[in-house]
Amino acid sequence: MALSQQTISRSLKAVTILALVTGSLDLVLGVDVIALLGSLPGSHDVNNLSPLNAQVPASTVALIDTQLRFLGAAWLAYGVLLWWASNDIRTRRVPLAILLAGIFVGGIGRMASWCTHGFGGSWVPIAMWVELIAPGLLWFGGS
Repeated sequence: MALSQQTISRSLKAVTILALVTGSLDLVLGVDVIALLGSLPGSHDVNNLSPLNAQVPASTVALIDTQLRFLGAAWLAYGVLLWWASNDIRTRRVPLAILLAGIFVGGIGRMASWCTHGFGGSWVPIAMWVELIAPGLLWFGGS
């Protein structure tokens, strides 16, 4: 049973809102987003995150911060492109396929990380399975 174009468009817009919000938070807050989300106890000021600072050298925190902000900007841009593509999924089928493939590959990356380091948070396995399954459902379900 094929999904309606309207259902697919609405589903993509929900992902878009998530990308816009989380991308913006990552870009603006960097590693402070970890404290904001409650993953680490303590202050929202990275210099006062004693559990993080006690276990990780300052240069590593700086590297994580710069990567998180850069990838937050990329996720934000992804959200903008996904919103654009979801407005006319028939005409913008190729860009949409590229965007969905990117999410799928990201899910593979999470799986590789899981195999190597385990899951870093309770939400990660959920995100991984959504990233591995949803792109195919949206792509092939709308055919």
